[in-house]
Amino acid sequence: MKGKTIQVKTYSNWLKTDLHIHSIASNIMKKNDYTGDSYTAKELIDKLKENKVNLFSITDHNIINIDLYKSLFKLLKAN
Repeated sequence: MKGKTIQVKTYSNWLKTDLHIHSIASNIMKKNDYTGDSYTAKELIDKLKENKVNLFSITDHNIINIDLYKSLFKLLKAN
């Protein structure tokens, strides 16, 4: 590798995370679990970007918000 320069990162890459996000679907299995407003995938992504969150998880109780997941996959795939 004569004459080639190799750049090596000498720092950590920190990720801002939110691993406990509920959606309105949580209320189906556990009444009053989620007290916020209903939101769309775009609204969620916009808010996460605004707060510079790099990694997130939807953690509804005993239910999967399939519509939200489908919308998130579609939105994130388009970007």
